[in-house]
Amino acid sequence: MSTAVATKGGHVRMPGETVISETEWLLTFGTHPLTIAVQLGMKLESLQRVMERHGRHDLREALRVSKDELL
Repeated sequence: MSTAVATKGGHVRMPGETVISETEWLLTFGTHPLTIAVQLGMKLESLQRVMERHGRHDLREALRVSKDELL
């Protein structure tokens, strides 16, 4: 069982496996990638990096956002 870890600044960091499972679950409901990042308390770029580090290129691709959506 994975648990959240408090960091020095008081932020809570979830293990990569938890971030991945939460992301998969939210994507199944059509949740927008930016909304997923906000719900997980992360920047979109950080969320994408987690997917890369864990070899989840499919999820990395699913979290792509067009530049128009970022404006």
